[in-house]
Amino acid sequence: MRYLLCLELFLSLSFLSGCANLMSNGSLDTAGLTASGAVAKGPTAKRLKASGPVQIVFKPVLNHIDITNYYSRSTTHAYSDNELVKTLTDIANFTVKTKTVAVDNQNQTATYDLTTIKKTGLVDLSDFAMPDLGETLELMLTNQGKVLRAGNYPPGTLFFVPPVSLPNKPVKVGDSWPMTSEWVSLKSGLPLKMKTLSTLRAIRKCGTTGRCAEIDLTGTVQLEPTRSENDGSANKLPKFVSSMNGSLLFSLTRGTVLYSYLVSSESLSGKNTRIIIRSCMVSSVVKPSDENLLGSVPVQCRPLDQPPKY
Repeated sequence: MRYLLCLELFLSLSFLSGCANLMSNGSLDTAGLTASGAVAKGPTAKRLKASGPVQIVFKPVLNHIDITNYYSRSTTHAYSDNELVKTLTDIANFTVKTKTVAVDNQNQTATYDLTTIKKTGLVDLSDFAMPDLGETLELMLTNQGKVLRAGNYPPGTLFFVPPVSLPNKPVKVGDSWPMTSEWVSLKSGLPLKMKTLSTLRAIRKCGTTGRCAEIDLTGTVQLEPTRSENDGSANKLPKFVSSMNGSLLFSLTRGTVLYSYLVSSESLSGKNTRIIIRSCMVSSVVKPSDENLLGSVPVQCRPLDQPPKY
C-alpha cells in the first residue's frame, strides 16, 4: 500500500553510522547527485483518451487481500575534507499482505491489516512505516488516504504520513495537487517536513483491471528548526537538501496502487564533511494476479535511473 520513500531511511543510515558526529555548519557540495538519465523499465500500460475529470480514491472491499512486492536500494557516501571515508549500500526486498478487515461506508473509512510475510536485507521496515517480518500493523485510513490510526504509534510520527497523496476532488489530465506532511523521527528525534506535488499525467489501460491513473510525483523533505528549551533560540541544524521524483499507476476501478517507482537524493553537509545518499524504491502488486502488471519480471530499481515511461 505505501509507496512514499520518506527520508526516515536517510536519517537512520546517517546517524547510526556515526556520520552525524562529523557535522557542523558549512557550505553544501552537491556533487554526485545528478541522475544518469537512464529510464527504468516498468510495466506497459497503453495510454487512453482522457474523457473528463476522474475521482482518485481508495475503494475498500471487506476481506479483500492483496500482496505487494517492494524493492529498495540505497547507497550512502560519507566524505571528510573531500575524501571518501565510508560507503554503505543497503538493499531490501520485502512482501506485504494487506487485508481489508473493516469498512465504514458512512464515514468513508476502512481498516487494513498489513503483514510482512517475506523479507531479505537488514533494513528496519519501520523506516518505511511498515511492519517488520512476521508483524502486523493495523491501519485505519479515509478513502482519500488520511491516516486515522496506525497500530500503537502516536500521531506526529512517520506512520501517520499518508501512504499516497490523493486529490480531494475529481481531477482531469494535467491537474496537480499538493500535500504537506510533518513528523518527528522516532530514531533521531528530528522534526521533518515533506512537501509533494502530484500531477495526473495520463489515463491508461492497466491490464484486465481497466483504467488507471498515471500520477507523477515530485517533492522535497526538509529539517524543521526547533526551539531550545533553555534560551528559546533556534537550534543549529546541518545543511540538508533533499529531492524526490517518481510515478505510480493507480487503478480507478479497484482504488489501489498497482505499481510505483520513486527515486530520491539527499545531502547532509557541514564545514568539512558531507553525506550523500541516493535511493530508489519500487512496488508492484503480485496478487490478485489480474493486478500484477509486471508478471514474472523481478521488482528492482537503480537509484540513478529516472522513473519508467509506460
